[in-house]
Amino acid sequence: MTQRIDDVIILGRGVPERISDGRVTVCVAGYSREIGFVRLYPTRIDSPLKNWNIVSVEVERNPKDSRLESWKFPDSRVGYEHINDHMEVRGDLPKESRMGLVEQLCSTCVSDINDKHSSLGIVKPAILRPYLATNQMNRQSFTPLFDFIEHSDISTKRDYPMEPRIEYRCGENCKSRQRHDQQLLDWGCYQWMKKHPGNEQQIWRNLHFGEHDYLHYFLVGNQANQRTSYMVINVLRQKLSMLQMALPMHEYREGNK
Repeated sequence: MTQRIDDVIILGRGVPERISDGRVTVCVAGYSREIGFVRLYPTRIDSPLKNWNIVSVEVERNPKDSRLESWKFPDSRVGYEHINDHMEVRGDLPKESRMGLVEQLCSTCVSDINDKHSSLGIVKPAILRPYLATNQMNRQSFTPLFDFIEHSDISTKRDYPMEPRIEYRCGENCKSRQRHDQQLLDWGCYQWMKKHPGNEQQIWRNLHFGEHDYLHYFLVGNQANQRTSYMVINVLRQKLSMLQMALPMHEYREGNK
């Protein structure tokens, strides 16, 4: 049964992955004031969805993914080339309203998100150590189960020799007795590493880590087959001076057109 969700705000897009039938897909996460956090998967790499878009989507439940936040597009396999027809970008969330939304959605700790059996959430981190690690998936061969091979020239997560990771605590009230050490999935960071070999560490400066005039929040999500294991989907950030122009959330517009 399909359902129309008209107010999804896109919060993050993961690095492309190649699934078992050979399709290259992207996991997109967002938030709807109507139903809460939303995961859209699979989506095409040429999807029009971008961070902070306000979108209307026609979706249905995924029988292979029981997480409450997870949705897929109708006929997402047999009609994969047409799934972009089930989404419409209606505008963008203004910059002045973004951190207000993020702060409303923020949890005290990843442990709180896990305790609520939520597969998506937001935390305010105390960043301890961003670093690059060897990508263990890069050593694994890939053999598709079917003959569907698409975008063989696109770099997917397993194609990168290194992966960005972040050690952090969830602020002063972090419940975890140990540091969180999680992979960063943001597609933009992987694109930077691909385009700037030898200068991969620049991604941390691009994210304004260590700059005290920036606020940072992490959009985190778990894995379908490892519900207690979370990763950082996106680093949500904004310069502190932007908060002086902050708008109440009810004033966000569907325009900016």
